[in-house]
Amino acid sequence: MFAVGMELNVSQLKRQVQTAILVSQSSIVIPYLLGVTLALFLYERLAQPGASFAAFSLFMGIGMSITAFPVLVRILKARRAVLDGGLRSPRDWRSGGDHSLRDR
Repeated sequence: MFAVGMELNVSQLKRQVQTAILVSQSSIVIPYLLGVTLALFLYERLAQPGASFAAFSLFMGIGMSITAFPVLVRILKARRAVLDGGLRSPRDWRSGGDHSLRDR
């Protein structure tokens, strides 16, 4: 994550601020909600005696959301979505081309 942050072009990020906010927030909220949902099914089987459902579901949700962000960064890096210090558009990810933002 540090390497991606060092490569990021802040001026390019400012132009795509709405997309960046949407991706960053959804990469935390969606795994959190999935973790809480998963806790519904795992509570009786895995929770320690005396553990409340609220504590168990918070643990599951937060655990899923904080581990999802580094995974997202690796996926974006592997798909070359972060290239030349800027973010590429999703249509460029599908093309698999080696287009940089400087070529546009």
